Amino acid sequence: MKKFHALIVFCIFGYMSLTGVALASTDCGLNTIKRVYVMGDRAGFSDIYNSNNLFIEFGYDSVCTHKYAYLENTAAAYDSTLSMLIAAKLSGVKIRVVVSDIDSDPGNDATYRIEFVNLN
Repeated sequence: MKKFHALIVFCIFGYMSLTGVALASTDCGLNTIKRVYVMGDRAGFSDIYNSNNLFIEFGYDSVCTHKYAYLENTAAAYDSTLSMLIAAKLSGVKIRVVVSDIDSDPGNDATYRIEFVNLN
């Protein structure tokens, strides 16, 4: 039975490492949010800075090396993420932001893709 459990664990972590699931995330810790930007689609532009995205600018207490993070408005948790970020910004409460290292904008090393957020 122990060998079976070890095999299951090995398969799960092997899959995660091959697909980049959960192993390529960075926990930016508890942050203050300096600014929240919500951008609509702009005709004629295809990069992430001119499409339907939510952008945040981290406060100076962030442990992440990048200053900004984004999330597409087509993401499953877009509405709740936006609500939580605005609540944290307006109330001055720190919020945990976890970002993806894999999905960062390849053309700009100063932007992370938001994986999830939570209030403590």
